[in-house]
Amino acid sequence: MIKILVADDHALFLEGVQSLLSEETDIKTVYVANNGQEALDYVKNEDIDVALLDIKMPVVDGVEAARAIIKNYPDIKVIILTMFDKTVMIEKLIEIGVHGYLLKNSHTDELLRAIRTVYSGSLYYSPDITKQIVLSNKQQRVKSNGLTPREKEIVELIAGGLTSPEIAKKLFITKNTVESHRKSILSKTDCKNATQLIKWARDNDLIL
Repeated sequence: MIKILVADDHALFLEGVQSLLSEETDIKTVYVANNGQEALDYVKNEDIDVALLDIKMPVVDGVEAARAIIKNYPDIKVIILTMFDKTVMIEKLIEIGVHGYLLKNSHTDELLRAIRTVYSGSLYYSPDITKQIVLSNKQQRVKSNGLTPREKEIVELIAGGLTSPEIAKKLFITKNTVESHRKSILSKTDCKNATQLIKWARDNDLIL
């Protein structure tokens, strides 16, 4: 039996989730909380498997409740169930270590799937949330490098072990021009030397 705690400050929503989960033979709602503090007080002394938390709640919000539960009760799986779909909030909660993230307009079957998935030890993010994360990562990579096509070309050659004179010869430019590009590249990427630059390039998918 999967024991569930639900924390939300909207009574109608709590009733709806309870009603939904009561129809499942392998899931049981053992406690409902109106805020994050009530949820934290309950898990101190009671055994639960999965906590469903809204983000915006009084006293202690879902972010801080999730952080505390994950830190102090690592066996409890935390699913965020909210209307907040801003990328910055999603990424913050993923960084904290939540096991699932769903929007409140998700289908009933998806909520049940999420509960069973995180209980089994895996992570679950709704398709819409996953798309946002992927898109955000792509945008961050593009923004983070900010290199011109020529600078990217020089990064690839540096990673290939070429010296500045060799790069100049290969690209039909002067050594001074190469050095100028290198200086610009190191500044843009916040790297101090070629070793750091190569690592940065791998991390940002510029080279394999």
